[in-house]
Amino acid sequence: MKKALIAGILAVVVVFALTHTVFSGSGEPARLLLSILAGAVVGGVLRGVRLRR
Repeated sequence: MKKALIAGILAVVVVFALTHTVFSGSGEPARLLLSILAGAVVGGVLRGVRLRR
């Protein structure tokens, strides 16, 4: 459980950093949308991991 939580936090940080690095040149809302989508995906994966255990 603790490992899944740490992995989820790391994934969010990595995805956040990647999206902000890739889209730093453009101030479009696509950056925010991608961050939200990535967060939703990570949340879904974490829920799936929790349900399996």
